[in-house]
Amino acid sequence: MQVAEQLKQCLLEGEVSQAVQEPETRLVEEEPPNVPSEEPVSPAPPEDPATCSVETIDDENLTRKLQGMLVLAGADPGPLDGIPGAMTTNALISVLGETAAQLPTEDAIAALRELMCSDSDR
Repeated sequence: MQVAEQLKQCLLEGEVSQAVQEPETRLVEEEPPNVPSEEPVSPAPPEDPATCSVETIDDENLTRKLQGMLVLAGADPGPLDGIPGAMTTNALISVLGETAAQLPTEDAIAALRELMCSDSDR
C-alpha cells in the first residue's frame, strides 16, 4: 500500500490496516576514488602574460574601476559601489600616499596602473 493511502486510512479510520512495504534497496557499487596521476600538473598559462591584473578591470564607472584597482593593490576601499567615500580615499592614501587624496579619479587610476603594472612586476 502506498504511503498516501496509509495516511488517508489513518486520518479517516484512525488506524492503518496494512503496513507499507519498504521498497527494495539496492546497493550501488561506488566508483573508485580519483587517483592522482604521477605526473605533476602545471597551472594554465595566463591568457596574455603581458597583461597587468589592473588592466582587466573594465568598468565605465571610473570610481568603481578605481575601487577595484585598490582591492587588487591590497587596500580596502569599502564596497565597490562607484561612490567615492572616505574608505575609498583612505585606501587610495594607503597605496599612493597623502597627496593621492587630491588626485582626480582618472589620475589616481593612472598612478595605480603605473605602480602595479611596472615592467619589474610583470
